[in-house]
Parts: sequence; C-alpha cells; structure tokens
Amino acid sequence: MATAFRQYGHLQAELDPLQLQPRTAVASLAMENFHPLLDRSLVAADLARVVAVSAATGQQLYDELHRVYCRKTGFEFEHLTSREEKTWLARAAETATSTNDVTPADLRNAYSSMPSPCYQQ
Repeated sequence: MATAFRQYGHLQAELDPLQLQPRTAVASLAMENFHPLLDRSLVAADLARVVAVSAATGQQLYDELHRVYCRKTGFEFEHLTSREEKTWLARAAETATSTNDVTPADLRNAYSSMPSPCYQQ
C-alpha cells in the first residue's frame, strides 16, 4: 500500500488551487485494491516498509497515506535510484503533520514577517 501511494499519490494530489480541472482518479490507489488489509489490525510486519506512518488498522494506514501523498503537496521520488534518498524523502513526507498546512492567515502574516529587500536603504 505504501509503495502504491509513494509511486502514484502525486498523480492524485490536489495541485490545482482554482479547481479548474477535475482531480485524476488513480486506479492503483483505489480502496478496493487494499480491501483485505483495510478491515484488520496491523502488526509490526505490516508496517515494516512504512517508514513513518503510524496506524493501528489498514483503514487508518490508507487514510494516513492518502493524507500524505494526495493532498495539496505532491511527492514524487520513486524515480530516484538511491534507496537512501528515497527512504529519506519518504520519511520527510510521512512525518509532516497536518499542522503543517498553510492557512490564509499564515499567508497574510508571511509577507509582514519577510525581511526588507537588501536594495532598500
């Protein structure tokens, strides 16, 4: 499941802020593909390949991977040849929490917290 989201999640990410194009449904990420896993509790062996996602059930794992890979930031790193780089990027993506979402207030405050340009004297 984690491999599918790491490979194809960016294709289903919410990357159109104006929502002019419909989001693409990616067949590889359909819940039906993971049905046997969704209804049961997970054990350590199930999570061995999931770097940093915590979940007690298959449904929680699916929901968390969907949140990480199919929201407003798309992560695409499966094309890399270095296993170490892939692992690092997966860990970075999967440990980001929903509190990292940028709110409109954050955007308004970001401008006021920027340093003045160097060319102004």
